[in-house]
Amino acid sequence: MVHNGQPIAADAYCAEVQTLAGPVVRPSPAKVQVMMAMGATVIANEAGELTPELRAVCDMLRETFAASVAANVYCSFQGVRGFGPHYDLHDVFAIQTEGEKVWRLYRNRAEDPVDYPGEGESARDWLARTPGR
Repeated sequence: MVHNGQPIAADAYCAEVQTLAGPVVRPSPAKVQVMMAMGATVIANEAGELTPELRAVCDMLRETFAASVAANVYCSFQGVRGFGPHYDLHDVFAIQTEGEKVWRLYRNRAEDPVDYPGEGESARDWLARTPGR
């Protein structure tokens, strides 16, 4: 989860649960609901297997482009910025299914970026200060 461009610590929305394999940390529905009420963005990476329909879209794209495909799902709220300026090192199809959101697209920083500036506050600050035109 993120809020106004800042990652939220997992302990704010996760809880340890016991499984047959031992304890694991999973999102807590109650904690996630509290974070969403505050405007946090929910991120579900690798969600392509959640439904037959989403799996079918991933399979179609995988076959059409002969490429690795992953589906990520984001739930964000109007008036709250989920992510600050950033770039991806992979191709992205962004499909908005509901509501309205302002998307800001910036000119490339590099012709073919092959590395990311790292994680953490200093990398986020650098990306925010230098988004490009």
